[in-house]
Amino acid sequence: MNNKTKILAVVGVIALVVIGAIIYTISTVMPTQVNTTNDTPNTATTRTIVDGPFTVTAFYAAENAWQYKISAQLPTPCHEAAVAVSVAESMPEQVTIRITQSNTAEMCAQVIQEFSYEGTFSASKEANILVRVDSD
Repeated sequence: MNNKTKILAVVGVIALVVIGAIIYTISTVMPTQVNTTNDTPNTATTRTIVDGPFTVTAFYAAENAWQYKISAQLPTPCHEAAVAVSVAESMPEQVTIRITQSNTAEMCAQVIQEFSYEGTFSASKEANILVRVDSD
């Protein structure tokens, strides 16, 4: 092989490695979410988002008022989850429901613990809802 062919082969391999690294990073860093919207004329808007063990169902209840419910099965009674909601002012609003998991004990019986949480937030019917799950 001449020098140009070798350089081109090396550049091609590097490009493939970089593209693979980007795809891997996106697939592991971005949460796996199933976002289902039920928005037909004359009915309310309901969105269901699944991220890991957490299922978030948000329901547009009234003018700029959303209600949401989070449910999950945590691996032990020592696992807890805290919920925080932020609404970025834009059109449409960007709503982030952040769930932070923590383990409160080093040793704990391995018994599935049901988790349930309900809350509200203010945003337009067109709001984009994102769920982020973090661990302490």
